[in-house]
Amino acid sequence: MRIRASLGTLVVAGLENAKVDALPTIGYVMLNSSHGCEGTCAFCPQSRIANSSKELLSRITWSETDLGILASSLAKAGIKRVCVQTVIKENFMNETKEVVKTLHEHGLNVSVSITPVPLRYLKELRDLGTDYLGVGLDAASPRIARAVSKPYPWNRYWEFIRDGIKVFGEGHVVTHVIVGLGETPKELLETIERARNLGSEVSLFAFTPVRGTPMYGTRNPPSIRYYRFAQLATCLIMEGEDWRFFTVFKNGLPYIKHDYLNIMDMSRIIKCVVVRGCPGCNRPFYNESPRKQMFNYPSDNAVLKNKEKLLKEIESVTIRTNTY
Repeated sequence: MRIRASLGTLVVAGLENAKVDALPTIGYVMLNSSHGCEGTCAFCPQSRIANSSKELLSRITWSETDLGILASSLAKAGIKRVCVQTVIKENFMNETKEVVKTLHEHGLNVSVSITPVPLRYLKELRDLGTDYLGVGLDAASPRIARAVSKPYPWNRYWEFIRDGIKVFGEGHVVTHVIVGLGETPKELLETIERARNLGSEVSLFAFTPVRGTPMYGTRNPPSIRYYRFAQLATCLIMEGEDWRFFTVFKNGLPYIKHDYLNIMDMSRIIKCVVVRGCPGCNRPFYNESPRKQMFNYPSDNAVLKNKEKLLKEIESVTIRTNTY
């Protein structure tokens, strides 16, 4: 069976030779489709309305390879988990089940990122070896979902998140949210809070313009200041804080009250800015070039190498106030 795998995954598996700045700590594969996905997401190079190469997902190249050989190679390399990215195409649900089955037979834990499917199908994926579910909500409001042409209504994704939690349990569903699609900070905060209240984890992505997609040239990536705010706010919300208490808006910009960040030690700050997702996920440079601004750091060490710069970025979203 042919499948696509990210360049870093192929390097880890020993199937490609390439110089990389950081290796993935889990494997990343994607269903193979020469025509991409039947979805119409305006930011995605896999979308059927994009003129981008179908070897791309975000800014990463995904090359064709043999599933069995890849699974065996990853297992031998010591990789413990593989994340399966799906695309909407004919028979994609059955194909995904076959991929999960093959990976699980090689002793690999499996996460599946998929669009809304029936509840019974989620149970089949679980029984075949899937233990984490990724949900591409992406848009932080129904307004943004319409603007970027998500293939399903916004509320259908929330129904799917609830279904996923029924099947896989709290903390085993990861809701993907893209920062910088045009949402307001309030919309972003409310969406993260809603996911937390349902029992879902949240994984943040930075909007990445990809040549050939409808959104290329229409929006820039989010500012690093806004993205650091989003990361820190996500950490606080997921720890049980109410964003209405720790957020201040001044001159149109969102800030986090100094007292909430002052109690954070470096280990907690690191937790906020490294990749959030399934166990072991680090998706290096999925949203950024190694030579440019880092949105999601792939490791603790990468954070520590940029500690002074990061602390300045965090200071820029902190405000001192007497309002508690």
